[in-house]
Amino acid sequence: IYFKSCPHITDNGISQISHAISQKTKINTLVLEFGDCVNITDKGFSQLCKSFSSLPCLSCVRFIFNGCWKVTNEGLGTITSMIPKISGLNHIYLDLTNCQRITDDAKQGIQKAVTTASKTKSLFSDIRV
Repeated sequence: IYFKSCPHITDNGISQISHAISQKTKINTLVLEFGDCVNITDKGFSQLCKSFSSLPCLSCVRFIFNGCWKVTNEGLGTITSMIPKISGLNHIYLDLTNCQRITDDAKQGIQKAVTTASKTKSLFSDIRV
């Protein structure tokens, strides 16, 4: 799903996308590009992350939200908590560069979650925050 630099994408639109994703239980690869969609907040970001839990076949996630400056530690915390719960996940790419409201502590938290998950399953990661 590619919506780069679409200022009209809001949390309401993300909610609809999240619902549609959660209905497709056979998805194994999910690529979401919302770079520079400046009206996405933690609420929308979190809804999207939570939709992953209904995807039992999900093995690869590419999540690009660079420049979404309304995403904060709270939104990053949602994906941090979801990583261990996606049992088949073996590849995650996460780009949250230029999200100025994400602090160093939250960045360390996502790195720690990925490192911990890598100890119990084969997980390749590329995290950019």
